Amino acid sequence: MNSVKEKINQQIEQSNAIDLLRNLINIPSSDPPGDTRTIADFLAKALRAKGIRADLFSSDPTRVSVVGRLKGKGGGKSILFLGHLDTVPIGDSEQWSINPLGGECHKGKIYGRGSSDCKGGVAAMILAAEALLKASVPLRGDIILAMAAGEETLSEMGTAFLLNKGVITADAAIVTEPTTLPAELPVNPHLQIFIASRGMIIFEITTEGKAVHAKIAHQGVNAIAKMSEIILALQNLKLDHIRHPFCGTPSLNIGLIDGGTSSQIVPDRCRIILNRNTVPGEDLSSAVDQVTATLDDLMAKDNFLKAKARILTREDPVEVSPTEPIVTILNEAIESALGRKAGIGGMIGTNDSRFLIRQGIPSVICGPGITTQSHGIDEYVEVESVRNAAKIYALAAARYCSYNGSIYPENAFPFKRRRE
Repeated sequence: MNSVKEKINQQIEQSNAIDLLRNLINIPSSDPPGDTRTIADFLAKALRAKGIRADLFSSDPTRVSVVGRLKGKGGGKSILFLGHLDTVPIGDSEQWSINPLGGECHKGKIYGRGSSDCKGGVAAMILAAEALLKASVPLRGDIILAMAAGEETLSEMGTAFLLNKGVITADAAIVTEPTTLPAELPVNPHLQIFIASRGMIIFEITTEGKAVHAKIAHQGVNAIAKMSEIILALQNLKLDHIRHPFCGTPSLNIGLIDGGTSSQIVPDRCRIILNRNTVPGEDLSSAVDQVTATLDDLMAKDNFLKAKARILTREDPVEVSPTEPIVTILNEAIESALGRKAGIGGMIGTNDSRFLIRQGIPSVICGPGITTQSHGIDEYVEVESVRNAAKIYALAAARYCSYNGSIYPENAFPFKRRRE
């Protein structure tokens, strides 16, 4: 009799992975504007056709998320797979060498906006659930598939909405964002399980000046010139003394500046938007104080410099322990599917794991696709990586959902546990 692993692999190899992913790429879901009605409706129908319960949840008339569920027989742990339906905008389509919504397949790669981030991961979780169902794998716990709207615009209308409404919860979660590092990086293995993620603090900083005619500029106070002093001071801040083993050092970026109305007028106002990336374990109040203290020091030295800062957005960094059961089980599933374990790392950007971890749900990020493909021109994902991710997800779910919190029944394993 075929093993659980063999049955799962057989189902996934026979699946229509290319057609599913192509259909997802064909449906535009850029954010903004964030309209996911069409793709959510397509996925709900596809899940139901496969025998998987699917429900739609709307945070507003156009932002629609899908939640699928495979019910276990009870007494086991539940697992959540979380991906997102929206994508960043296509940008200038003339820069693409192929149709950004075509889902064209060349030499084992499927191209199109969202192929890597994150429609490849969404396809993989669906293929995994379908394989478990067709292979009649017995499950104690539930498998939840959440495909959220609004991730590219900070997720308040997607994952946060689903959590706040009590629609999704689980004992552990896998976020299906791409986590394969590019081949040119000197690391081995390239496939990673991210157990930590950076946060960010977005500041708006404004300076006030005194507007006068440009011919008598010396009688005014140039708000842009004063802002330049602030920018130089901020860029000279020392951050390299803070380091996280997986997320590296914090970073600081001034990404937007505006001010003035005419070259004939000394500007009386200037504004910048500052992104201060944070890492797990960092003292976040000190990160805020570092920025505000910089302004205070400059104003103390210059009576004509008037500045104020306010926080627009704050997303705290998150991490889980590398000894969490979901980390171990997922990596053993990777070893079983690929013949080698993944590396353990951290994600330099924010992602939806932050909402789950704050709710007490141990969560990791692991998905098909190369990290640097996200948001790029001619974005692609390899078909093999999607199928491999589906196998990994199915093996991990079969294992995790057979776990009752105190014992691992050996006959429930889709792969043998290594003896230490």
